Amino acid sequence: HYIFIAVPDINAVRQNLSGRVLKVTPLLEYPFTYIEYENGTLVGKGTTFDILNLLGRKYKFTYEITLPLNNYLGSIRGKNGSILGMLTTGKADIGIGFIPPIKDYYVRVLYSSEINLGSYYIMMVKPSATAISRGLLAPFSKTVWILTTIFFFFITPVIYLVIVFHRYYGKTEKIENYGQIFWFIYGALVRQGHSVNISPINDSTRILFATWWIFVTILTTFYTANLVAFIARSEFPLIISSVDDFLKTNTKLLVKNGGLVEYVLSTTHEFLQLKNKIDKNAPQFGGSFNDTQNLLEFMLKNNYAIICSLSEGRRLMYDYYMSKRVHANEFKGRKHCPFILSEKPIFWKRNSFVYDCKTQLNFIFDKDLRYLFQAGVTKHLKDNMVPNEHICALSKQKVETQLKVQDLEITFLIVLIGFLISLIAFIFEIYYVKYQIKKQLEKFNAWSRPSSRVSVISEFLNEYLEQQSKSNNPKI
Repeated sequence: HYIFIAVPDINAVRQNLSGRVLKVTPLLEYPFTYIEYENGTLVGKGTTFDILNLLGRKYKFTYEITLPLNNYLGSIRGKNGSILGMLTTGKADIGIGFIPPIKDYYVRVLYSSEINLGSYYIMMVKPSATAISRGLLAPFSKTVWILTTIFFFFITPVIYLVIVFHRYYGKTEKIENYGQIFWFIYGALVRQGHSVNISPINDSTRILFATWWIFVTILTTFYTANLVAFIARSEFPLIISSVDDFLKTNTKLLVKNGGLVEYVLSTTHEFLQLKNKIDKNAPQFGGSFNDTQNLLEFMLKNNYAIICSLSEGRRLMYDYYMSKRVHANEFKGRKHCPFILSEKPIFWKRNSFVYDCKTQLNFIFDKDLRYLFQAGVTKHLKDNMVPNEHICALSKQKVETQLKVQDLEITFLIVLIGFLISLIAFIFEIYYVKYQIKKQLEKFNAWSRPSSRVSVISEFLNEYLEQQSKSNNPKI
């Protein structure tokens, strides 16, 4: 089906707009779209109202603000009391804010040209343990660790087989068993040393030993250097850097009813698992400054996360930071800066204004909105509401440099496992020693009896005479 739209006379539309009072309904999102009361009158503030004021001065119109019953778009919860509901019922002429186009409403309202391209991130409570706790494995990739482990278990039997081969031909190495080679390989790897004096006499064995020592030297050198560089870096990657990482946590997701995030999570197949993280019984918060502060306090107290645009997230963290920081010398990163954004956006959405479907405002507004967006004016106005630097970055200059227990949890875990294995080996050694002592006592008791002593001597003499007879009568 094709829809034909008759283009009206632009001059006539401009004349009709001049002196007119438009009914405006805002999607409140502090600090980009919010309202204040001045002398009992609602006054719009923020980036989107700045854009509307530019249009008002150009086309000589004024506006009055009509607030919806609920501050949400209306795609999921129905149209009553929502932004889009007010437009479809004729209670408003234009909806302003960074409003994402919703497919379900394409036939009911008109969306303006793009005014902003928003990137949406997961904003969460900063993890108590940074990536230092994973630092022991950080210097090498997963593939390198796998190959090193394979090489470690492969080199021992190879060396042992070469030694056995030389023994068969009469060239005996000074090594008694397989375990000595294993402990030599292990001691070289962890620079622990070994108790076996291994001095290979064959060239092939020497080459294998030299290969292992060169490999261990290069490996440990790179590991030590990369580990120091990782711990000394100024910023650390987050434990939660993607949707998959977030799904592995117990953190619940807090979304605004009828908002963009709820719509995207409900209609996008790749986010269906993320939808299960939504706490539907959580309280709702509005778009005013006080409500955002209450939202952040609720997130901090109950360990919730939200999905917000990059600009909104940075502004929320900045406001919380400024509200908690009294003096510069009293700053403590975890206390005053407890929130962080995920490293990468989880989705992108273009934003626009929205009109009543019967209006003709789009024919004159869209051109100006497109120019403002393409010229970077919209971005400039929006950036003015956001701090230029990352207030709550995981930076060495912003947080304590002392390592905490959480940062070394893997190290302590390795020590605990080592002690447990050592304890098991110690218990095994005790039982083995007792077994050997028991055998020696049995032999001693048998030797102490005269009859047993005579039988042992007779067996020894028989074996000796048999060996002598064989040596005196060699086979021809």
